[in-house]
Amino acid sequence: MEFGIALPKGFATLHARVPEILVLTQQVERLVNANEYCKRLLNIEGVAPISAVLLYVILGSGEAFQTSREVSAYLDLTPKQYSSGGKTNLIGISRFVANKRLRAVLIQGARAYVHWVKEPKTPKTK
Repeated sequence: MEFGIALPKGFATLHARVPEILVLTQQVERLVNANEYCKRLLNIEGVAPISAVLLYVILGSGEAFQTSREVSAYLDLTPKQYSSGGKTNLIGISRFVANKRLRAVLIQGARAYVHWVKEPKTPKTK
């Protein structure tokens, strides 16, 4: 369901729908390979083909933004700010963002990357 594909319970249903899921995965990979900006986005840790396509669709080439802060503010990933009389209060990041799917994919990618970093790479790091 996290990728927009809902399946009823049961192994038979899963077995019957696997070819469809594989075709969708291949289509996303073809989209990424056809677009230079999506290929560049794949170089970011935690960004997979689906998140690269979503980022490209929402942000475009990125030329409209001068800093990474502008991008995070545009995606509603910055804390809410209430300021008055020179006093700044940062509340927190809202759960009610404009694009929940993109946020979910970015969080999932970040968690996967953090898990990958924590894994020992050599016998010495164990």
